[in-house]
Amino acid sequence: MNTMGKRSQDKGGRRKSFYAAVYGSVGAMLLLAGIIGYMNLRSGPQPDLPQAAVSADDESLSSVNQSFDDSYLDAEDFTRTGPYNYYEDYDFDPIINLPDNYSHNNDDDIDLERFIVRSRTTPGPDDDPDEEDAEEPGAPDAPQPTAKTFTKFEDGSKMLVPLSGDIVMGFSMDRLIYDKTLEQYRVNRDIRISGDVGSQVRAAAGGEVRNITTTREHGICVEIDHGNGWVTTYGQLQDKLLVKAGDVVEAGQVIGGVANPSIYSIMLGSHLQFAVMQNDKYIDPNTVLLN
Repeated sequence: MNTMGKRSQDKGGRRKSFYAAVYGSVGAMLLLAGIIGYMNLRSGPQPDLPQAAVSADDESLSSVNQSFDDSYLDAEDFTRTGPYNYYEDYDFDPIINLPDNYSHNNDDDIDLERFIVRSRTTPGPDDDPDEEDAEEPGAPDAPQPTAKTFTKFEDGSKMLVPLSGDIVMGFSMDRLIYDKTLEQYRVNRDIRISGDVGSQVRAAAGGEVRNITTTREHGICVEIDHGNGWVTTYGQLQDKLLVKAGDVVEAGQVIGGVANPSIYSIMLGSHLQFAVMQNDKYIDPNTVLLN
């Protein structure tokens, strides 16, 4: 009887130990699950790390994978304005290469200078600074033509007679002479040398053609500057001139031909109207012409 009671007590004790172990295991699992859930709630989803913004159309960005070399850029050459280091004083756009694992606090002033690689206009270690300036050898330059010059007319020198012929109206600035065409007395600042139409008219001295004019009184007129204040004019010329303004002529060079006279001198027949000026003052051509 005692033996059976003892067996019954042992069986009940083992049953209690079994349930206690089961309940303890379940409780431990629930506690562990609660701890893991709490940690997940506190940690939350991880934010994406910021990446360096680069322009897709920048051709040089594909090769930006070298480290910053302070021999290319000097930090004193630009000014940082704001927490993201925009460089307004650059004469070019700096290229920035941030590492993939780079992150920062938006409240902090980040320093991008150490991530500047180089500018598109900054020479690299393999660039030859003289390469762009070097010119390919070619054919030697053709010699430039030498500008034609003339010997300036000197005081006391003599001029060539521009046209061989008789003087049909002489120079007169101090007394009146009779003009057959105008039928009146007047002063005359030039000489009129008779010549057939088409007769060659020559430059009285070397010089530069300064001006060519056309008027009803003088017809076509060529003005030549001989330097040192000496100027000669040749009127009543044909329209087929052999010189133009800016040409340098030699003494005796043909400049044109005698034309039919204008209506203001038609009574003189075909002739050359020749005048000489010294320092803007008309003088008697006969004083400087060779006899």
